[in-house]
Amino acid sequence: MFEIIKDWVLIPLSGLAAWAWNHNEAEHKAIREAHEKLKEQASQGQSKLSDKFMEHIDYRVTEAIRFAKEEDSRIISEMETQRGHIAKIFDKLEEHARRSEDRHVEMLSAIHEGLARKADK
Repeated sequence: MFEIIKDWVLIPLSGLAAWAWNHNEAEHKAIREAHEKLKEQASQGQSKLSDKFMEHIDYRVTEAIRFAKEEDSRIISEMETQRGHIAKIFDKLEEHARRSEDRHVEMLSAIHEGLARKADK
């Protein structure tokens, strides 16, 4: 009886168990490979995302620097224009002060001459 059970039940059962074991191992191997591939793709995707983000940041920083330089140039140009206006104002003030001084001297000279003529009489 043991021979019949061994030949007809155990041998086919062991074959079925071996097939199931190999099938299970193949499935696990496929899952491990898929997991590794997914990790690699996720890493590459993260790297690409980081690269895109850094490109965007570099672009924004470059634009900010360009804008700051343009603003600096505009401000310097305006300051030079204002310096020219201020210089003109001071030139006008100097000219006015010189003319006022000349008038003052002329007036004092006229008063002095007038008084000198009166004294002579």
